[in-house]
Amino acid sequence: MKRRNTGSRSGVQRRKGAADEGLVHAGGAELAAMADTTDWARVEALGDHEIGRAVADDPDAAPILDEGFWRNAQVLDPRYGKTTITMRVDEDVLSFFKRGGSGYQSRMNAVLRAYVYARRERVR
Repeated sequence: MKRRNTGSRSGVQRRKGAADEGLVHAGGAELAAMADTTDWARVEALGDHEIGRAVADDPDAAPILDEGFWRNAQVLDPRYGKTTITMRVDEDVLSFFKRGGSGYQSRMNAVLRAYVYARRERVR
């Protein structure tokens, strides 16, 4: 019989897929202990134009919050028809939203909705 994953991390190893190759999975304490290998001199030497071009070329970058973004912003009713799901997220991401107090799931939904609208604009 196939074992069902209940979402608990105790004793459950995450199955590695092709997308995980070369990735390092580390927690907060492990990350804090890692050596910083960033070439800060190179980062400091980058100009605003180079940084802007790199952001514009990055398909995973968040939308730039310029005047056009805010002109097209809409207030959305948070009671929009919702579906209950089970979703696995990184612990630090969940902690970030929970630190904002009650309503953290609605805030997470708002971030996902903003992503959907940003992607729709790119496709048009």
